[in-house]
Amino acid sequence: MYQITIIMPVYNCESEVGNTIESILDQSFTDFKLIIINDGSTDKTLNILNNYLDKRIEIVSQTNQGVSVARNVGLRMANTKYTCFIDSDDYLNKDYLKELFYSAEINNSDMAFCNYRRIYNDKIINVNVYRGEDKNIYINSLLTHDLWGVLWNKIFKTEVIKNNEVTFQDGISMWEDLCFCVSFLVLPIKISFVDKYLYDYINRGNSLLNQKINVRRVEDQIKAIGVISNLKSYTQKCDINLITSMMLSKSAYLTVYHLFDYDKWSEIYPVQLRYIFLSKLNIKIKLISILAKFRMKRTVYFIAKLKFLLSRFKMS
Repeated sequence: MYQITIIMPVYNCESEVGNTIESILDQSFTDFKLIIINDGSTDKTLNILNNYLDKRIEIVSQTNQGVSVARNVGLRMANTKYTCFIDSDDYLNKDYLKELFYSAEINNSDMAFCNYRRIYNDKIINVNVYRGEDKNIYINSLLTHDLWGVLWNKIFKTEVIKNNEVTFQDGISMWEDLCFCVSFLVLPIKISFVDKYLYDYINRGNSLLNQKINVRRVEDQIKAIGVISNLKSYTQKCDINLITSMMLSKSAYLTVYHLFDYDKWSEIYPVQLRYIFLSKLNIKIKLISILAKFRMKRTVYFIAKLKFLLSRFKMS
């Protein structure tokens, strides 16, 4: 049996998926299987996948149901000691699997993670994710968005995932990875860290992070934080880090002109003014939230509209 299961959902990624698969097959650690879930692609993605005859690759096709459902399909199929998740348009350092595997093995940890590089056009940003040895520090860093709640720089012990029924929330396509990471980290687990940049996140214009923010995206963020706040093992309901995430999840209803909805912002996750002051929101969102809390609706609306008009002016 293989040591690691790599789960990779794919959807209409014909121009990138080949390079990603090549970076996986080129790993110095070869004791893995790759489960690719084709989530209803309508381009040539499946044709490209079928060209790979490596016995470690298993391809599953389904109707388009979203990344959470696709990953859950992969999880049900995982039967190795460790599981990791890869995006279909990124690149892995040759020693990605080896370094994470041996970190988990040597330290007897349930989750090992590494630094990564964020690449946009020709610009490379090295992202160091080390925050100490206490896993609670990482929970707080994820909730305050000091760190991105991503999956792909981590390897997880499969039995911990399955024994605790840690899964992805169906129907959520934003912050679903944050949900999974926090749900895993609140368990009584041990973590370990590899101080190397082993994953290249390619920041493409068509990625979810770069798409124009819309109501569905905001609603998904709000749902994700709702899932986290209801975790039985996460009881700090007034934790300032969780409150920060609550405020961030709905902030677009105040800051994005085409989504502006003061009433909806007020109704979702109502927070006392003192917690807004104490929150770890960036200064702009914190000031907007304070103005909204003082019922200065017109002022907040004017700021959102002005921001929109300035962005249009810069584009012209």
